Amino acid sequence: VPRFDFYFPPFNKQGESKKNKKTILVPTNFVFIALGERGQAFLEKHFEPWKDRIPHMKDYNNLVAVNKRGREKLFKFLNCLLKDTQHHIVLRPHPNETVDVYERWYSELSDIAKEKITLDRDSQISDLIMQCDLKVSCETCTTTMEAWIAKKPTILLLFDQHPVFWYPWEEDMALTVSDPESLNTAVNSVLEGGESPVYQEKRKEHLAKYCNSPDGQVCVRFATLLTGILSQTAKPNFSTLAPSYYRKALKLKLLHALGLPYNYRVTLNLKALVAPKKYKPKQVVYEKTIKPKDIGFWAEKIKEYLSEL
Repeated sequence: VPRFDFYFPPFNKQGESKKNKKTILVPTNFVFIALGERGQAFLEKHFEPWKDRIPHMKDYNNLVAVNKRGREKLFKFLNCLLKDTQHHIVLRPHPNETVDVYERWYSELSDIAKEKITLDRDSQISDLIMQCDLKVSCETCTTTMEAWIAKKPTILLLFDQHPVFWYPWEEDMALTVSDPESLNTAVNSVLEGGESPVYQEKRKEHLAKYCNSPDGQVCVRFATLLTGILSQTAKPNFSTLAPSYYRKALKLKLLHALGLPYNYRVTLNLKALVAPKKYKPKQVVYEKTIKPKDIGFWAEKIKEYLSEL
């Protein structure tokens, strides 16, 4: 995965923490709840391709319920941690989750507890991983693997251990905690004493099998491959294009000049407010789209990093 290169030098230096306290990152992944909030008709349509092919997906309403129980238990974990920890917690809800429930929980905390935790609604998960000292996962999560690539210690919280949300072999690669009252002890143990070498060796094997041992050179290999392909490609004959293509090209150039992607629509946000079931998915797609202004920003950042080598 090209973006995993940012977990390696020189780019990972942006994650150097400037805080006096250790930072514990807790990203959530209860996205099935968000699916359930869109109604039974949406659930049936969403799971139609899988419910008869994947046994664990058949009872999709139960998956939503499992996620809800997991989130409630997460709050118990967090409450116990906030009661005793001397470290700082960063809680990052999954982008596809409704943040309201986390805001309500945060609003009910004492002022002392609020000083120990940040509810982060917008930061990129890769930045947060690089900035943390310990990453705490909600059962199985792809961000756990990213933390391993970034060489960050991890703790895995256990909930219902349903097969869709928990892969038991991960117990060989990180410390697991099922009792909320035990989390603070586990956190201090990892931050003060480090992790077992056994975990690190198992992770190395796992990353070699599933990620081809990330080394920070994926983008270089992609660029080399694409350069080779393009150098052997004949120059296209634009004279055969229909007039509609020139109109699309003009639109593309105008949007590019404004730093906007081709799928930009002026009325999209308004439509998403009026008819969320129809337009919210399109809004999510747009928000995840890499925009020309993003490319320009990161191109300058990369130049800045490379100039300091």
